[in-house]
Amino acid sequence: MNKTVKVIVRIVIYVIAALTKSKYHGKHKF
Repeated sequence: MNKTVKVIVRIVIYVIAALTKSKYHGKHKF
């Protein structure tokens, strides 16, 4: 795996986690 791929995967996971958290905590954003 390239370093770039690892970074992209990490960012995607982070974004998904952030979206999930915001759905539960703040329903105003989504």
